Amino acid sequence: MKKLVSICVGLCVLSNTVVSAQSFISPNFLEQPASAHLAALGGNNISFSGKDIAFSFSNPALLSLQHSNELSLNVASYFAGTGYGSGLYSHSIAEKGMWSAGFQYIDYGQFEGFDEFGVGTGSFSAKDIALQMTYAHRLNPYFSIGATLKPVLGVYERYTLFALASDFGILFVDEESQLQIGFTARNIGAQFAGYESAEPSSLLPLNISVGVSKRLTHAPFVFHLTMQQLQRWNYDVSTNVVPDNELSFASLLARHFIVGVDVLPPSERFWLALSYNFLRGQELPVPELFSLAGFSGGIGFYIRDVELGIGFGSYHQAATTLHISLRTDLSKFGL
Repeated sequence: MKKLVSICVGLCVLSNTVVSAQSFISPNFLEQPASAHLAALGGNNISFSGKDIAFSFSNPALLSLQHSNELSLNVASYFAGTGYGSGLYSHSIAEKGMWSAGFQYIDYGQFEGFDEFGVGTGSFSAKDIALQMTYAHRLNPYFSIGATLKPVLGVYERYTLFALASDFGILFVDEESQLQIGFTARNIGAQFAGYESAEPSSLLPLNISVGVSKRLTHAPFVFHLTMQQLQRWNYDVSTNVVPDNELSFASLLARHFIVGVDVLPPSERFWLALSYNFLRGQELPVPELFSLAGFSGGIGFYIRDVELGIGFGSYHQAATTLHISLRTDLSKFGL
């Protein structure tokens, strides 16, 4: 029973992947957090230009010169045996430019196939993988811009489909007040039909986000506020379409927000994070039962010159994800 619940939760969270030949690639896998720190901050933070290079998965403008020659690796355990991972390497270009190359993948595991008569056809696997190239440029002391190109491949049994996505981001930083503001438009692109389908291309689900991060001057705290899915005000957590029933203004507004806080000393060699994602908290509620759904947290620290991060995110009483990340400056090893 627990296994069945985990499978159902996983399918809901990952946007009903493998439900039809017209929509194999799950664009929501591109929204999965690329590091333990990102997972601990609710899965989406587009405004904090800290030391974690993986934040540029959320906003390409967050890629900065402090990330030159850095490598980040992340693995996560999802529901019902689903595995997720990502990696990123970056390097500087001249004085104000940065580039990075990375990947994201998700393996949904093995499934048993059956034909229309219920006869078994053997087992098959289902996977999504995305490669990415990012370029970021610092325009002046206050503004940076960035762009990412992501070819995406989905392989499900004998079906193979392809998508091409792009992300664009802007970052404003006021070092005097330690205020940072980010803006992104992610997953701009289309999914193209595979060899065995004559279906036309379909647009990927856009995600427009705005975020603010504020570091306190005399205390080791950074507060984060992220507003996501701004392109769709009336956002239905169950079907991702405009619902028929009327919801209150407060409920509609809240589901666009992620709030979080970091305990982060100036050296950034240690972090402790806690957040709440309102949308995630409303996706799979259990009436009249207390649940941590929507809450995320994590911790990170250095072991010599390698940062180890551990983050978790709660989606449901029976579904919690675990992220483990490693990040290092390869220059420390003479590379």
